[in-house]
Amino acid sequence: GIVGTGCIGQEHLRNIFVQMSKQQQSRRTSSPNHSSPLISLTAIADPYAPSREAAMEILDVERARIEALQVSSFATHTELFQACQEDNLCNCLIICTPNF
Repeated sequence: GIVGTGCIGQEHLRNIFVQMSKQQQSRRTSSPNHSSPLISLTAIADPYAPSREAAMEILDVERARIEALQVSSFATHTELFQACQEDNLCNCLIICTPNF
């Protein structure tokens, strides 16, 4: 998951999608034993709606390239943390919030 979807968070989104796309291509050419993803994105969180919406626009573009891309969106990091604990939504977070 990514907490903070401003400029830095969006850049991380793009980088994750590059890796996911490479994984998907690799799976198509490798043996069936390599079917589980090494990296995936399952959730984003940002209290600033325009940043969250911009991230969702990036996601909409990437859905055309990456199979089974399903990402949950949260208005607060606490909602995301709760979903991670209760629903096992993600097991790693990238924190992209301002450092001030």
